[in-house]
Amino acid sequence: MILACLFSTLDNVVTLSNAHGTIAVQTWPRLFLAASGLAAGLVFDLAERRYMGLVMFGIAVLSTISILAVEAGADPNLGLVVFYLSSGFFVTFFTATFTQLAPHMHAPALWAGMGRAANNVCAFTTSGISLALVTSDNVALIMIGALVLLVAACAAFVAAGLFRLPQTEQEREREQLAEEVLAAPTVEEQRQAFIANHALTPREVDVLIAVTQDERPLKQIAEELGISMRMVQRHLSSIYQKTDTQTRAGLTKAFPSA
Repeated sequence: MILACLFSTLDNVVTLSNAHGTIAVQTWPRLFLAASGLAAGLVFDLAERRYMGLVMFGIAVLSTISILAVEAGADPNLGLVVFYLSSGFFVTFFTATFTQLAPHMHAPALWAGMGRAANNVCAFTTSGISLALVTSDNVALIMIGALVLLVAACAAFVAAGLFRLPQTEQEREREQLAEEVLAAPTVEEQRQAFIANHALTPREVDVLIAVTQDERPLKQIAEELGISMRMVQRHLSSIYQKTDTQTRAGLTKAFPSA
């Protein structure tokens, strides 16, 4: 509604200048309407409408500057050029925004084409105030009104999150991958799960860690654990049976490692 009011104000400035004969709206600046519409479609589609909010704020600033410039005595053709240059962006913005909103509504087909209607309704309801402001011949009041609209538009853009650059598909994939990596269990957690799933005893865990750590002989492992060679073999046989492995190499492969 704020954007419609701002654009309606620029429209009134241009229309009054045309009525006074200082400019002619049917001249070459009208070509900017088609060009700006095509440009808006291309720019808004970049990176999944990533820059639409920033571009529209830039258009709002440009419209405000042209209003201030014309009211300050600049050539009215400046307002005419900016008006048609901005028109395509305003139309495409309203259309794209409501098309984006439509899938979340109960009647998508209705809302998809509601952008232009919303723009026209807002412009109609605010045009009276806008016209009174422009015809007041109070340049200071007009400038203050235009700046207030610009500040209000900025606040609305911030509140709507239009200045936040949405993530691209590649950024979403990278973020999802990072979340998956963070969510993945650590090696220690995997080891504890392996031990718990196969119901290994504390002594079997000692033997398991020792035999999968490197290729040390079982005799050396027995000495380090302070048990007999036969006891190591008995524990190892039990581990093979519980983990459904048959060799030390197979056990090493099955047991999670860094």
